[in-house]
Amino acid sequence: MNTLLLLSLVILFSLNVKCQSSFESNMDTTKSERYQKGWVKLREIDGAAGQNVIQSLENILNDETQREIGVYLPPDYNNSNKKYPVLYYLMGYNSSGKNPYRKIKELKNQIDNMIYINKLCELIIVFINGSNKFRGSFYVNSPVTGNWEDFITHDVITHIDNKYRTLANKESRSIAGSSMGGYGALNLSMLHPEIYCAGFGISPGLYTDMGFNNSQIIKRKGNIENTISLIEKLNSLPKDNAKKEFFNFLDTCTNKTLFFTMAYGAAHAPNIEQPPYFNFPFKVVDNDTIVDTDIWQLWQNGFGGIDKEIELYKDNLEQLKVYGIACGYKEGNKWLIDGCYYYADKLAENRINHILYLHQGTHTSHTIDVMINNVLPLLSNVMEH
Repeated sequence: MNTLLLLSLVILFSLNVKCQSSFESNMDTTKSERYQKGWVKLREIDGAAGQNVIQSLENILNDETQREIGVYLPPDYNNSNKKYPVLYYLMGYNSSGKNPYRKIKELKNQIDNMIYINKLCELIIVFINGSNKFRGSFYVNSPVTGNWEDFITHDVITHIDNKYRTLANKESRSIAGSSMGGYGALNLSMLHPEIYCAGFGISPGLYTDMGFNNSQIIKRKGNIENTISLIEKLNSLPKDNAKKEFFNFLDTCTNKTLFFTMAYGAAHAPNIEQPPYFNFPFKVVDNDTIVDTDIWQLWQNGFGGIDKEIELYKDNLEQLKVYGIACGYKEGNKWLIDGCYYYADKLAENRINHILYLHQGTHTSHTIDVMINNVLPLLSNVMEH
């Protein structure tokens, strides 16, 4: 998914107000409470269009603790006293760079025009970049990368509702995303129907019941060997030396599949005791590659475990007004499109309302079109405004 998750670089919208500088923090929160609750420091930054809120996440990667998000405000926001529904949009894997919000200005006019011609309700859109030292957080709580689920569902939403004129209720709040963010949007809306009325994932990371076996983590030539070699090298060093060696490695590594493997592992099979900070299901013993089935199940359950999730969260899913998936017939990662079909089939078997939208594109080619012409109008219609 290293290639497929680049798509969110082109799915960003706009900020049409210049923010005042401020700083908000919860200085009474203890370190343990900060970790458990995904504690953040929120502040505004002045000037840079498309960059609004910065937050601080506890993690063990020495990762940047202040995070930017982008905010689109409707054309008449500054000329009215109205309150608006909010769509939260989660960006994909490796959406970093000097300015991950650089596409905001290009898409602002499209959204403005759709509002002017009444194809969209007036709404606020909040864009969240989940990149980190591993290039992706998968928007889950992890003792390694931080509590991203808490960050989004509590800290960001609370800040947006306090800072902007929002309709601060679940009927006026939805979540969408692409690739890693598509997975995040489906997962968070499933877990939190008390917060969101709808969720939509574009090209989301999803596994069939054996999807992990077909992923690039397993199938990409040399990746298992490279990952085992890295783990063995780090395990042979004293802990402090291993940590230093690992961070140096992250600064120089150019292997995209290995980066994705590390990110996925830190999110779904974290290990805070020793770099590279995840448990890998494979190891070499007496020249034989051995599989730890318990750890393998953790890796399968990250994008998978669909049957069990539907059983556990059926009541939650039935509360959502919209639960949608979109993917392309020409998707380059067969495991992903297989996973989308599999998920839709399982939802249908359990009589859970959902949408499966298929288009003629690749993982990235139709994302803007799907978002602008399908997802935004759909979510605009179901959110109260």
